[in-house]
Amino acid sequence: YVPCIDEEGTSGWLWIIGKSKARILSLLLILLLLARAAVYFITNRGPDLDEAAVAYQMPNYMVNKDPDQVLIPGYETIRVDKDNMHSETILVNPEGNLCYMQYEIRLTDTQEVIYQSGFLEPGKAILGFDLDSELEEGEYEIEVVLDAFDLNEHEQSLNGGVIYATLQVE
Repeated sequence: YVPCIDEEGTSGWLWIIGKSKARILSLLLILLLLARAAVYFITNRGPDLDEAAVAYQMPNYMVNKDPDQVLIPGYETIRVDKDNMHSETILVNPEGNLCYMQYEIRLTDTQEVIYQSGFLEPGKAILGFDLDSELEEGEYEIEVVLDAFDLNEHEQSLNGGVIYATLQVE
């Protein structure tokens, strides 16, 4: 019941027969749709692309022309400046690869990860990077781990590779 006063000043009570079910259901439906959209956008975000990646063409116009293969670049020595732990080494996902690539560099003896990139799209490269760890001047045996991920299902891991190389801190 709701107290009321009519035009003549007489007071009384108004009996509410029911609430507006349509309004309540509409509000609940809108809230449900908003919650569902939020969950969709949170779970279906794209791959974590590396912000430093730029378009890059490999020397001699090297392009992967076989869709069933992944072209993996080779590294023998990676040089790092001892003062700022920066390397000018280019980390690339060659054009024509039908996958994202992610680089991880780790020390062979301890397996400590000293650098990890974001995802690189085909035809993109990182033109230099900083190590996550401070190292003394010298040579270190490292593993350059390349992981490949499906372009359509970026969480789906494909074959990768490990390149054994030398890190020179100079």
